[in-house]
Amino acid sequence: MLSTGLVKASNNNNKTTETSIREQVVKKVGMPELRREKIVPSTVSVKFIIDENNLIIVKEVSGANSFLNEYVGEKLHHSKIGITPESAGQEFEITFSFGKS
Repeated sequence: MLSTGLVKASNNNNKTTETSIREQVVKKVGMPELRREKIVPSTVSVKFIIDENNLIIVKEVSGANSFLNEYVGEKLHHSKIGITPESAGQEFEITFSFGKS
């Protein structure tokens, strides 16, 4: 099971944009096969910006599980996302909970 908290944007009060970004990021990350990888449930936080070309630039990934940290970073870094022009350059943060209900 994969769940996320709300997207935290550094300079944005537009909930529609935050919801859209959250939905797109969750699709990109997907869910690794935790049992196959012998991974226990864990939480990962990722901070990123979206550049003027709509590419996600991962700034920081933190969590107790190095496999999941790398997994999230690789899935997101330099992937394209659909955003409004005013969202470019803003920092966002999402926390993923893998395998926790």
